[in-house]
Amino acid sequence: MFPTLPQFNSPNPLNVLEQNGYNVNSFTYPVDLGNDPGEPHCIVFYINESGNTQYTTAPASNSAVPVNSAGGPASATPQINNQQSNQTNYSKQNISRVSTVITMYIPPAVQASYATDWDSVGLGVPGAILKDLTSINPSLVRGLKEGAIGVLTGLLKDAQDVASQQEGLGTEVIGGISMIARAAINPHLEMIFKGIGFREFQFDFKFTPRSPQEAQTALNIIQCFKFYSAPEIKLGVDSARYYIYPAEFDIEFWSNGRLNTAINKISTCACTSVNINWTGSGGWSSFRTGAINGAPVEVNLSLQFKELEIMTKNRIGQNY
Repeated sequence: MFPTLPQFNSPNPLNVLEQNGYNVNSFTYPVDLGNDPGEPHCIVFYINESGNTQYTTAPASNSAVPVNSAGGPASATPQINNQQSNQTNYSKQNISRVSTVITMYIPPAVQASYATDWDSVGLGVPGAILKDLTSINPSLVRGLKEGAIGVLTGLLKDAQDVASQQEGLGTEVIGGISMIARAAINPHLEMIFKGIGFREFQFDFKFTPRSPQEAQTALNIIQCFKFYSAPEIKLGVDSARYYIYPAEFDIEFWSNGRLNTAINKISTCACTSVNINWTGSGGWSSFRTGAINGAPVEVNLSLQFKELEIMTKNRIGQNY
């Protein structure tokens, strides 16, 4: 069964509150993380579940999935706490943070990539003429901003006439003229901003449990990521054709009992990949005794996440 721990609403997610808590399906690896003054750093995964989930909570690897009378998952709302998602627009969505919290050591590689999408575009003759005229006469730019489209009507018509005359020659004729004259048409290439993608993060963990308790915790953590990153099939008449969204994750870095502000924050993410190597030691080796008979002695877990919102200046200004 899951351990009984209090709700993580104190400044330090590893602190045990003196007030009464409730059953929280929370896991910490290694189990003594935070107790050693030499290892005061950790990464914390919070989980945001869709409000229409049909499960009460994620099952541990040694417990059964809760079911209803029809043989499907039990229909109930997950336990939630009072913390909010890291994404800005969650107040309008039917999503709640569940009580499950996963705390682990900070992996060896923590990276963030900020990439923008630019592309080279040939302006052609019309675009080149417009660019040249607006650079010579800035009033044309002001005219565009003020909606004075009529100012450019004649200009665009002349540019289109020039372009149509040139294209009417045909590519073969133009190519022949270019070869004879030893001159090529300038495509007037310019770099145009097209947009920005979603940031992606990968975290690689190695589980080498030192005790049966730690081995079971590792299995529970793996089961949680597998469970919450998967969708559900909606039960009921004519509803099996629909998926219920997987859970989403908030990821935070903590150091010395407080949120680490030295590195970038991460907005709410989808877990896009869970990769498990059960033979992390290079060959099969497992525990032989106890309740975890057959559990591997070393397991590698690789998690990939993708943020659900675009990072613009205002969010980067908030240390994202």
